[in-house]
Amino acid sequence: MIVALAIAGYVVFVPVHRPDPRELASLAIASPVAGLRAHPKTSVRSASGVPLAAVKKAAASTPGETGAYVVQWRGAAPVTSGSVEVIAVPTARLARSVKKEAVAAELSRTSLTSSGYGYGGTTSVPGVPGAEAAYYLKGTTPTITAATPRATVAVFRAGRVVLEVRAESKGDSATTVARALATAEHRHLDRMRRDLVLAETRFPVVASAVYVLVALGVLAVVLAAPGFVVALERRRHDARTAAERRARVARGSKVVKRHAPRGYAAQVEARSRRR
Repeated sequence: MIVALAIAGYVVFVPVHRPDPRELASLAIASPVAGLRAHPKTSVRSASGVPLAAVKKAAASTPGETGAYVVQWRGAAPVTSGSVEVIAVPTARLARSVKKEAVAAELSRTSLTSSGYGYGGTTSVPGVPGAEAAYYLKGTTPTITAATPRATVAVFRAGRVVLEVRAESKGDSATTVARALATAEHRHLDRMRRDLVLAETRFPVVASAVYVLVALGVLAVVLAAPGFVVALERRRHDARTAAERRARVARGSKVVKRHAPRGYAAQVEARSRRR
């Protein structure tokens, strides 16, 4: 029973569950669309670093199935850059909450204010069901020309995966590239058509060693406890027996002293005194 509890505790507390980077990477398109260069910069993003409450909640309950992966391409003029962020959560229900939060955060009128962009308006993403998008113009009150820097952001969901696509360029090429990225991603995930299993389980060496040592210590104490209890009871019994023996001896001595004046020797001595 004790060994079974120790094994169960090890399985529950020691292993570290995290998304497999290769599985996360497989969710993103490998090649860029027209206007973007090859050899992108990629990175696995910690779920705790995604500023969405639904993602943090999913990571707290199911860390192995929650993660984010970012692909960033450099652009070829007039396109400046393009990126795709893939956010995977355990269920499609959670993904709907993530998409709702992502739309509110990334497609708001002030979402790109810190980057110097003002809100331009909403746009569409043909061919991607449920996609929502908006475009932004450089400057607070820009004069719209073919060379005005723009940024287009699109958000959509595919099963338990939420995607955020972003493109920047001079002129309306940003919207064209963002639509192409979103369409390519949608087709890529549609072709995969499989249940995602992202979790990768690792057993930290130090944590495992500490757990084993503590478990062995507890097991040794439990196994030694019965013998210790028996020895303690024996010691208590011997102490009680010795105390009772001393008490009997003490009572006998008192009785002898109390009856000593009435003994034969005392009577002889008394008669000699009377003479």
